[in-house]
Amino acid sequence: AGEAIFTQGTAGARLYLLLQGEVEVHRNHDGEDRLLARLPAGSLFGELALLTDKPRSATVRTTQPSELIALSRAQVEDVACSHPELSGQIVRFARRRLLMNLVSTAPVFAPFEPAQRLQILQRFTSRVVAAGETIISEEAPSEGLFVVLEGTVEVTKLDAGDDKVVLAYLNEGQVFGEISLLKEQPAT
Repeated sequence: AGEAIFTQGTAGARLYLLLQGEVEVHRNHDGEDRLLARLPAGSLFGELALLTDKPRSATVRTTQPSELIALSRAQVEDVACSHPELSGQIVRFARRRLLMNLVSTAPVFAPFEPAQRLQILQRFTSRVVAAGETIISEEAPSEGLFVVLEGTVEVTKLDAGDDKVVLAYLNEGQVFGEISLLKEQPAT
């Protein structure tokens, strides 16, 4: 009990299956430690860093004596080669986990109870956007409210000389498109 399986910010080369026990998932955001989840036996975790090759986004610590299976990236790839459906399942699971983490930590969802957050989340459509792709164009209406799940979105405006001016960079949990949507006007 009390042992860290991994800590936020470290490299992640394994995913874990909790056979016995319980773990807590915590994320430190702006100096505040937030409990994201308590996972019981049978839970899978650690897949996000494994799939994205990014640092761990949270710390996972046992709350009681626990038994785990750790699978390396190579082991997961070996299994996925012989069972291609596994890759799709892990990707879908990771996407759901990202969404759940987002509604647990993003300020836009803070006023809502957990059940309400899930209802709201079910109304969103997940969309993968390539780097450099335009999501909303200036002077065009927004298709909806967008929440950054992962990555960075650049907000720009054309100045009088038609030069692009960067207004902001939006990261995980931040929203955009709301002004155009609420005012039913083209994006500024």
